Amino acid sequence: MYQALYRKWRPQIFDDVVGQEHITSVLQYQIEQNRVSHAYLFCGSRGTGKTTCAKLLAKAVNCTNLQNGNPCNECESCVSINNGTSLDVAELDAASNNRVDDIRQLCDEVIYPPANSKKRVYIVDEVHMLTLQAFNALLKTLEEPPEHAVFILATTEFQKVPPTIVSRCQRFDFSRIRKQKIVDRLMTICSAEGINIDRDAAFVIANLSDGAMRDALSLLESCASKGADITTEYVINLLGLTNREQLLELLYSASRQNTSRALALLEELYNKNGDLTTCFSELLDICRDVLVIQNVSSPSTYINASDDEMARLREIAESTPRETLNYYVNVIQHFISETPSFGMNKKAAAEITVIKMTSPSSVESVEALTSRIAMLERALENPNLIPQASAKSVTEKKDASAKEESPEKKETKPQRPVGNKDVFEQVNQFVRLFGEKSPMNKFFVQDATVRKEGCVLKIYTSSIGASTIKVSGADKIALEVAKQLDPSIESVELLSDDGIPKKNTKNQDLEEFE
Repeated sequence: MYQALYRKWRPQIFDDVVGQEHITSVLQYQIEQNRVSHAYLFCGSRGTGKTTCAKLLAKAVNCTNLQNGNPCNECESCVSINNGTSLDVAELDAASNNRVDDIRQLCDEVIYPPANSKKRVYIVDEVHMLTLQAFNALLKTLEEPPEHAVFILATTEFQKVPPTIVSRCQRFDFSRIRKQKIVDRLMTICSAEGINIDRDAAFVIANLSDGAMRDALSLLESCASKGADITTEYVINLLGLTNREQLLELLYSASRQNTSRALALLEELYNKNGDLTTCFSELLDICRDVLVIQNVSSPSTYINASDDEMARLREIAESTPRETLNYYVNVIQHFISETPSFGMNKKAAAEITVIKMTSPSSVESVEALTSRIAMLERALENPNLIPQASAKSVTEKKDASAKEESPEKKETKPQRPVGNKDVFEQVNQFVRLFGEKSPMNKFFVQDATVRKEGCVLKIYTSSIGASTIKVSGADKIALEVAKQLDPSIESVELLSDDGIPKKNTKNQDLEEFE
């Protein structure tokens, strides 16, 4: 009779349990020292080994030939428990047997001694599903059980178990199994079963399992059902997943402001998968991985990825400023949370999101502006990182300005003296001092018009610049800098010059500082 992989490969000794060494080592020590408790509470997410360890504990406490705390699986007690014929090990599914009468029946049976074993073991799975009356019925027996009884309670929702029950048990928390350990286990099983699988494909399965070994084995069984070699592409096509390599390429194209390539990749993902919300959720996970690489010295501790994928993530991290990634996160989160599943063209909303990512200059927001500034700063540090879409326009602008300015036609503008100082020198000094104290907001005042009217210093800049300086509190810094240049200035006023002709806002028309 065929047996599912997760049942066939269920651990038969504690040493075979993957990823829960902090629990199995304690249980083995207690068994060896004959210090087994009367009640245990196993907590943790699905597929992490709670029921498996409960059955191993049931075998170990009744085994007549222990091997370093492990059951021998050969004695009469172990064989009967493995076959499910033991009268001294009872399993109760609290999801379907949660009434108070079910628990009362269990408590009535506890008083009888074991038939063929040393202990009677009661395994109650999904114990949080019991009613309040059922918990109360269990409470007294759990507090003072017979010498021969051992209770093992398992739950995926610890917060629903009453504190009175928790306080009478030894609690063990089962953690999610690390993806690397799941991959190693899958490769071992595939080798024994004669299944050809690529390690990268095993990584894809491990990512989908969410730390649950049982889920990983179920997915592996689905992929192996056809008998073909299991590759990454095969797993993606069979399970209807998003191609992660395409998402990495999309993010890289966005960082290079290559809109056409990013939209082409989105079209491929849409035609292949169709679930754009899932695609952008995975893209958000990739942004998270890139941010981890930028902020952590050893990112491999927090990122489970193949060597090729890690190299690709590092490439994106090196070419994309942190501020730009934060902008991407905000744009993607807005698409996921604000775009309904009906009532509008989700594909159009996804395309608009990609255009926002590749063209932050088209978006009037503080995040988009911060991203643009960061990209400009990165380009100044390394010209090779200038986005492809803007590199050509920058070159054209330089060529055009070079043609316009010729030595014969270049005029020297007169400079009006102000006492012993020049107006332009004081303006430049203001911008320099302001930039030292507020580097980001220097961007908004370096081309601004500065006038002094009475005791008020007026700064004319763009509407976005004015609002950003006010929000960041940089107007107070501007006042502090202005007072250093002219003590008579009492306040600073930020004004929007949007729509004012440039010829009326040149610095040569400034009124001088007193």
